[in-house]
Amino acid sequence: MGRPPETGPRPLGSWSRFGRSVFGIDHLGSRYEVEVDFFNTDKDVWLYVDGVLRASRDSRLRWELPDGSELRFRTQMLGVREARLRLPDGRVLPMAPAEKSIEYHRAALARRRPALSRALAAAAWLVLLAAAVIEVPQLFAIAAQTDIGSQYLPDWSPPWSLPGWADASLVVGGVLAGMERASRLKRDSLL
Repeated sequence: MGRPPETGPRPLGSWSRFGRSVFGIDHLGSRYEVEVDFFNTDKDVWLYVDGVLRASRDSRLRWELPDGSELRFRTQMLGVREARLRLPDGRVLPMAPAEKSIEYHRAALARRRPALSRALAAAAWLVLLAAAVIEVPQLFAIAAQTDIGSQYLPDWSPPWSLPGWADASLVVGGVLAGMERASRLKRDSLL
């Protein structure tokens, strides 16, 4: 993905919102924005102050502000885990996701339709659990059939197997469920 622009986070497009997140907060008369590109292997997190690139870090960012506040930003496998500003008096202010981001739309759904949001969260958790229960034994069986795996692992076959279309659907559903879980901006032990 290369180096980010020096003049502020790139706008989120229709497809880029699936691989990037942007969060911002106004404090002390300045605009602080953090951009994360989940497909960039060099530096994951970039901090912009009033549209100018000030710092870049791998997966987590801590930035001391002139008044003693601390900007904190951490990522997890499929999304953002923490985006907040800790003030010197101990109060914590959340950074707001950019309007076109997945996190913004997920938070808007939670505000507008809380029951639907909870149902979606529960369904995503169940899909991830099903994917783990069904896919992990299959991955173990595949590993046992490789040259290296056959030396260390017993010859084993999973207790169940799904048709190809169902297996592929479960993998795709697991990825989508992981993205849904990550978009909630909460710590998630599954991710």
